[in-house]
Amino acid sequence: MCRFGGDEFIVVCQHTTQVEALAVAERIRTEIKHPIHGDGWTTSLTASVGVTVHPADTSNTLTAADLLRTADQAMYRSKNRGKDQVSLITHP
Repeated sequence: MCRFGGDEFIVVCQHTTQVEALAVAERIRTEIKHPIHGDGWTTSLTASVGVTVHPADTSNTLTAADLLRTADQAMYRSKNRGKDQVSLITHP
């Protein structure tokens, strides 16, 4: 996991199926929602998560930039659909 910029983070999971990738994304989204308590205050956050999956056994070779661009599109899909959700875009 690394910070990509601003409030955007990247999680790379190699050798992960679509179902597993969605489960990881959903767990992250759920964990982020837990309330944060401070000195006399409580707040919570939400996450709009974008997931992209590229099977290794395909002839369609993608660059890291291609995958980041697609994950970003999926994230904006989550935001446009009301935020606090996971969206997936797959590659053939």
